[in-house]
Amino acid sequence: MNGARLGVSLLAGLALLIAMPAGCGAPQSPPASGAGTPASPLHARAASPVFRDRAAAAGIHFVPERGRKPPFDILQTAGFGGGFLDYDGDGRADLLLVGRPRCALYRNLGDGRFVETTVAAGLDLPGYWMGCASADYDGDGRPDLFLSGYRTAALFHNEDSRFRRVPLPFPTDAWGTSAAFLDYDLDGRPDLYVGCYLQFGTTTPRLCTYAGVQAACSPSHYDAQRGHLYRNEGSGGFRDVTAAAGLDRSHGKTLGVAVCDFNDDGKPDLYLANDGMPGDLFVNEGGKFREQGLEAGVAFSQTGLEQAGMGVDWCDVNEDGFPDLIVTTFQHEPTSLYLNQGRGYFQESAYPLGIGSSTTEKLGFGARFLDADNDGRPDLLIANGHVQDAISRMQPGVSYAQPIQLFRNDGRRFEEVTGPNSADLIRPLVGRAVALADYDDDGHVDALVTDLEGPPRLLHNETPGPGHWVRIRLAGTAPAAEGIGARLTFRVGARRLVRWAGTGGGYLSTSDPRIHLGLGAARQVDSLQVRWPNGMTQELLRLEADREHLVRQAGAGKEPPPRKE
Repeated sequence: MNGARLGVSLLAGLALLIAMPAGCGAPQSPPASGAGTPASPLHARAASPVFRDRAAAAGIHFVPERGRKPPFDILQTAGFGGGFLDYDGDGRADLLLVGRPRCALYRNLGDGRFVETTVAAGLDLPGYWMGCASADYDGDGRPDLFLSGYRTAALFHNEDSRFRRVPLPFPTDAWGTSAAFLDYDLDGRPDLYVGCYLQFGTTTPRLCTYAGVQAACSPSHYDAQRGHLYRNEGSGGFRDVTAAAGLDRSHGKTLGVAVCDFNDDGKPDLYLANDGMPGDLFVNEGGKFREQGLEAGVAFSQTGLEQAGMGVDWCDVNEDGFPDLIVTTFQHEPTSLYLNQGRGYFQESAYPLGIGSSTTEKLGFGARFLDADNDGRPDLLIANGHVQDAISRMQPGVSYAQPIQLFRNDGRRFEEVTGPNSADLIRPLVGRAVALADYDDDGHVDALVTDLEGPPRLLHNETPGPGHWVRIRLAGTAPAAEGIGARLTFRVGARRLVRWAGTGGGYLSTSDPRIHLGLGAARQVDSLQVRWPNGMTQELLRLEADREHLVRQAGAGKEPPPRKE
């Protein structure tokens, strides 16, 4: 969130001459045909994606408070998160909004409406809450919850739809941001990483003057804080192992957190999007991490400069079997899209893939890959909004509220979706977190986008067209009941599509753990191979389209019964 940065020079002209490769790196078995092959039933042309804001109709009106009046400082403009989790075990994605002085939990009624249950669920806890992460950390079949915040943090155990706070040794002066659960030591128990931002308090500057206008100071005015890794001890307790795991070497000022086994060695790796600092790529070498962002090519922008990293997500955008990395940035900096080349190296490709020019004049926060039109290709949703409420007085033509951007993946490039059907996307807001779930189970992935200046947008996916889909719900052996970190390889006709199981990370958000895959015109998944976090592999054949499939790991216990209405 670097308010002082005016921009960088970009090699846009040359980059735009490059087309998306059909496959990068060295996948274990290369795809049989290039992306966008007309003969593939998976890639039948779908209608342009349509999202409509249904928050008010759904009964969601929560607006966090920020305390002091404008001009807002860096704490007040960082934003608030949210996400989806099935906290009551009825099979539907419930909705969480994080804020100050409290959070709000909404139970999904199953008819497009939600009802607030914050008090009944035990989450009416005061604090300056900002981010969230969710996972069933003890394997009892119920998702637990972590909340991060400014000088506060809370870990909650889900005890039959009511949350009980459990101890967590979080520093009292820490500013917690994004967080994610991951089994870093492969002992079967989900551990927790919490990103931390910067040192801000009564002895640090609150406001700075730019062009005669008071506004939030840039992060360069503050010392960095570093995140914390907590090991799940298996008895309901978590222990800080940051130094022992090598994560005390991060650059700090972390806003975004994302977990993925990017090098396919069976161990979850960690990327930290840092604000005005080099990005950190921590490679998991068996319970101890080594930072190699610079060597891998993901520490800096394509021009070799530090960038204001905020939102972050992993997905295989070009179907080569390797996860690629998106990092949103400050205004006048293009969003970075790093294509995984294999062998531990990435190539920054935002301009050739159609994202660079469209994002340079936006200030991006939350970003998530999703298949908006069920054509089998991951599209991209970015929430935008400035960090200085008086920016239009400081830089004429730059706005505080900005549109959400949806980029459609056509198999070679990303194209921004605009037009009359995008009204609820392009209507400006001060966007922050993005979380995903098919909350009404209609086979289309929906999105939650938080707004710093008002209620969130619940973007219901109403894309027309016949695109088929499957949704996978994993049931692993306890305590790894949700299969976080599992690798799923789908074969649909001649195509090979890889996805990874996870819930948290991004920017202050948590998403539905179920894995959604668009199938286009295909009516089945020919085969699905699941590589579970413990290395066990399992294959299923001929999965029928347009339904959810429960995949149970051998040795997993029975599924807990659904909650009664």
